[in-house]
Amino acid sequence: MHAPPRSRHRFLVHLALLFALAALAACGAAPSGGNAAPPAAPAERAAPGDAPDAPLLRPDPTAAAASEVDYTCRTDTDCAVKDVGNCCGYYPACVNKDSPTFPEQVKAECEKNGRDGGLRLPRDRRLPVRAGPLRRRPHRRRRGAALMLYAQVHLTLPAWVHEAVDPAADYRDDDAKMALAIRLSALNVRHGSGGPFGAALFNAEGRLLGVGVNRVVPHSSSIAHAEMMAFATSQQRLQQYRLNAAGGPVTLATSSQPCCMCYGASVWAGIDRLLIGARAEDVESLAGFDEGPLPADWRGELMKRGIEVITDLRRNEARAVLAEYARGGVVY
Repeated sequence: MHAPPRSRHRFLVHLALLFALAALAACGAAPSGGNAAPPAAPAERAAPGDAPDAPLLRPDPTAAAASEVDYTCRTDTDCAVKDVGNCCGYYPACVNKDSPTFPEQVKAECEKNGRDGGLRLPRDRRLPVRAGPLRRRPHRRRRGAALMLYAQVHLTLPAWVHEAVDPAADYRDDDAKMALAIRLSALNVRHGSGGPFGAALFNAEGRLLGVGVNRVVPHSSSIAHAEMMAFATSQQRLQQYRLNAAGGPVTLATSSQPCCMCYGASVWAGIDRLLIGARAEDVESLAGFDEGPLPADWRGELMKRGIEVITDLRRNEARAVLAEYARGGVVY
């Protein structure tokens, strides 16, 4: 017995609907095998003031764990590597040497917890880390820590000497040699890069071997006199501790008479001629420096050792530099 056409059409429609519902259920079903993910949590309702399409920000537990970095500075070396100071033993409280003071909150925490009291600042209040290459900082000794010894000395001439001095120039006559030494002393005063003293060394042909200016205050070094800097830079250039070992004469021109230290160094530096601008009494009376004890016959002692001495070259110009420095320079 055949079904009526109307009933057959209704049956096919119902069958198509059943297949469609089955297909929709299959698309939304989780894969089998026991690895089904838990149902997604219902989205939280945004606050009334939020934009309707703004995504809801949730705290990321992995990011929070990553932010809890161990910033401990257990030794002075740790803080030296990080290029910072040390307070309370933790890096957020370490302060860059250039900072004039510690933050007030850090000071209070240090007093409360002690130097190693376990201070940890919240993430948003940690001190910023300075980017860039590390620079050497003066050593800061922690209580009970072993004393660190410095194993090198680093003395430099100011950068302006490269523009002020022509290394290829010809300084054949003594007046030109002294003019350069006095100009170096004047530029050192005007640039504020040291005391009112300049020196230069020349080979037998009048070519420049090296120059020096006083750098005592900038380098916190009492040996950084102009003559000493000229000796050191020239010796390093020639790789000879006696400058005239390969032949002379070698001439030292200095804007002022060498002090007792530079006088002694001149004996062993390997020079054959010494040109002097201002006298020792000029240095002491005009600039207030103590030139130290010299032999009564200091000129004769140098001549005994084969060193020719010529004084008072451009003396008034050298005195003017000393007088200019005396108006505001540091006397040490």
